[in-house]
Amino acid sequence: MKKKQKRIVILGAIVIIGSVGFLGVTIRPTSCQPVLSISRSNELIDALDQNSYKFASSSETVLGGSAEGGEQTNFVDNGRRQIVEQRFYGETGKSYERFYYFAGQIFAITKLNIFYKVPIYIDSSAAVKYSEKKDFYLSNNGVVCKWFLNDVEQSVDKDTIDMIHQYISGIITNR
Repeated sequence: MKKKQKRIVILGAIVIIGSVGFLGVTIRPTSCQPVLSISRSNELIDALDQNSYKFASSSETVLGGSAEGGEQTNFVDNGRRQIVEQRFYGETGKSYERFYYFAGQIFAITKLNIFYKVPIYIDSSAAVKYSEKKDFYLSNNGVVCKWFLNDVEQSVDKDTIDMIHQYISGIITNR
């Protein structure tokens, strides 16, 4: 084979390999799809929050979540969990987590962290220094697909996925 022909064959092979690689990247479906779209999730979260007073609820103590203790409240409608709320108290702040259910699975988690100006053992008024709100949207298999800190989208990394897995594993199930 002549030099010119070899170059054309090699160049053709590079183009074909590059095209296959490009198509492989662009055709591949997104690796994580939330159970519901973000807008639909937020609509459902609002509806669940507004109707939570209509649900049957039960509370129990959560141990090991914080030094000052915690509590879990289960909101159930017709025997199905709709919301699980966990509250944790500490010397320097408190946190609230709400796990929202759709068709029997968690589709979103909202977490509010409140930080005190000084620890409560110094000032029992618990004056707030600042707070942060985190919203997580999950896939069908419970993996975080998207999350927002104070309504600004953040990147999902392994630490975020592991953290949410830990939150979910901390939910007290019906005994």
